Amino acid sequence: MFEKIKNKLTDNNPIDKLPKLKLQNFVIGLTVIVIIVAFFHAIFNFTFIETLSQRNGLKFLGLTIGGLLVIISLIFAYKRNNLTEENNLNTTFKDAVLLLGSEKVSIRMSGVYALVDMAKKNQETYAERINNVLCRYIVAETENKEKYNERDIQELIDFIIIKNAELFKNFEKDLSNAIFKEIKFEDTSVINVKFYNSKFQECTFEGAKLNECYFKKAVLHKIDFRKAKLNKCYFSYAVLHRCDFSDTVLDKSDFRKAELHKCDFVNVKLNGRIYNKNEREKLKKELFKNQFFK
Repeated sequence: MFEKIKNKLTDNNPIDKLPKLKLQNFVIGLTVIVIIVAFFHAIFNFTFIETLSQRNGLKFLGLTIGGLLVIISLIFAYKRNNLTEENNLNTTFKDAVLLLGSEKVSIRMSGVYALVDMAKKNQETYAERINNVLCRYIVAETENKEKYNERDIQELIDFIIIKNAELFKNFEKDLSNAIFKEIKFEDTSVINVKFYNSKFQECTFEGAKLNECYFKKAVLHKIDFRKAKLNKCYFSYAVLHRCDFSDTVLDKSDFRKAELHKCDFVNVKLNGRIYNKNEREKLKKELFKNQFFK
């Protein structure tokens, strides 16, 4: 999995702009040569011109050419500095990602912190790429059965998905195929996360606000959704076993083709209406029509 992350580093690499920049520099350089030739030609002819008006005209031409040379030199310096800065950022990005492959947890986390800090300082150019890399890293960490550590996974979720939710809110967070055991998402905002085919065991979303989260084909066992607010959340084809949705607000959420086993939906508020424990059949018709409800 980590190899896939490293392979993505070549995407949108600033170094790929070099051929285009070389062509631009060639055109500018050719223009400079033409101006220099014209300038010296004018200087040469200046000594053979006798009238004052002609001499003043050549002086003006010389000043104009000199000014153009200064402007062109400034353009060259700007382009060179800009390219250097981009290359430095790209190197920093690669170095931080490589830290994610370390055997030591502390070093891997330093890479995570470095990437998030870089995303904050360069949101337009790097935030989305870093969002994607960190999501792939989370999935890779959860898939490592031999070294799976709930505390380390929790720290990643807290720092990336929860604490920096505002930083990455405009980007889809793909956590498909991840495995979460006893992870807490409670009293937080979980926005635009894809949990396709993911597995949840004894996790809690109590009091959380979930917006545009996708649990398609996910497997959820003993998950606590009590008092959570779910907006545009999709559980189609998911399998839910002993999940508690008591006092949950469900707004525009989709459970089509979901399979539910011994799940609790007491006092669920569905699209503005509260269904108490005596209205189980009505809730089934409204929310789980044409689905398995066991």
